[in-house]
Amino acid sequence: EHMEIMIKGVEKRKKHLEKKMKKMDILEDQIEDVIKEIGKMKEFTTEEFKKIVKTGYKEFAKKMIDEDDF
Repeated sequence: EHMEIMIKGVEKRKKHLEKKMKKMDILEDQIEDVIKEIGKMKEFTTEEFKKIVKTGYKEFAKKMIDEDDF
């Protein structure tokens, strides 16, 4: 019975990690989008650059943070 409980815990953690891996794939795509957006600009100020990066980071953070982490 103790082993069954341990196995269920491991399976739950595995599902959680798989979910995180999918979110990391999303991050990779978002980083590519940010790089493309910056690459399209001929010139940009430091503030414009920071805004683009912050926007991408905030979107990523919202997707990465979930209740399972706390």
